[in-house]
Order: sequence, then C-alpha cells, then structure tokens
Amino acid sequence: MNKRWVFICFLFILLLSCGCIMPGNVGAETEDVPVAVGDGFRVTEKDVREVVAYFEKGTYRLPEKTYRKNAVMLNLFALEAMNLKLDEADGEEMVLDDSFESRFKLGSLYTQKLMDEYIIPDNVIESYYLAHPDLYGKFNNEKQIYEMPPMSEDVRKQIREKVLTSKKMAIQDKGYEDLIKKYRVRFCDAEGGCE
Repeated sequence: MNKRWVFICFLFILLLSCGCIMPGNVGAETEDVPVAVGDGFRVTEKDVREVVAYFEKGTYRLPEKTYRKNAVMLNLFALEAMNLKLDEADGEEMVLDDSFESRFKLGSLYTQKLMDEYIIPDNVIESYYLAHPDLYGKFNNEKQIYEMPPMSEDVRKQIREKVLTSKKMAIQDKGYEDLIKKYRVRFCDAEGGCE
C-alpha cells in the first residue's frame, strides 16, 4: 500500500477521533438542515449535535441513528410538555426556547408524566414481591424457609419504581410513537428533503 495513502488515512482517522471533523452533513453550514419536521415541529442537525454532546459526556458512544431518534424524541416530549402546560404544575413556568437545557427539562417533565400514568397491575407487583423472598421475606431458621409478611405500602411503591425503571425505555418509545403520529412527523434525508 502506498505510504502517502496510509498517512492520509491515518490523518483522517486522527482528525475524526479528536472531533476536529465530523462524519456526514454536520458542519456549521449545515446546522440548520432538518432531520425531522411535523406540525409545529422541526429538529435540525444542530439539535442532534447537542444530544451527541450530552451523551458523550459519559463514557459511551451510541450509533448515529440513536442520537437522531433521541433528538427527535427530546424535542417532541418538550413540545408536548409545553402544550400540556406540565411546566406550570411545579409553579415554575418554563419557556421552550432553543436551548438544550430548556428542552431537556421539559422533555423530562413529559417522561415523568408517562411514567406516572403507566399502570402496573397488582398481580405484577405481588408476583415480584413473592419472587424475591430474599429481599422482602424473613428467613425462619427452624423451618429453613422464607416467611413473607404482608406487603406494606412502602414496599409496593418500591416495587412499582423498580418495574417502572425496567420498562422506562418501552414507555418512552410508546410515547414517542404516539407523538410521531400526533404531530405528523416526517423524517428528512441528508440533504434536508423530507418524506
């Protein structure tokens, strides 16, 4: 292989890994290129880059399509939170502006609404309780078994939170799909053409 070609490839990979260049259509001149549009709704490459920056504060990277979905979801959830006036419930009226922080706060309010409204049947909570005697029971040394006391309201709430946490992604995905339909979201190609 040609040494010059190897050097060019190495340089490209180095620049890509340090963030000096970005793959795809994401330069400063393309920040306004739409990723998705809908009724009163628009997500751009700039929004996707903000989501990438947020997630990359941690130690993991996600596939590009996941960042795009999360940018659309965040903006949809923020818009719906504003439309439902969820910000007013805390006595703190927020403004849906162009900042990532405001969209994140509003999106979190809508996520919390979805979680609060999610119904977990009593038999699921009871099954979880009975399936974990090591967590909720008392071991009887004489009989060599766990004895399960009646479930307290605090334990019921703890189990509900555990189940909700395990279902959070599915709950968010359902809310996302519902809002995609509600706001008639159309996804755009790399040039900004939308279906």
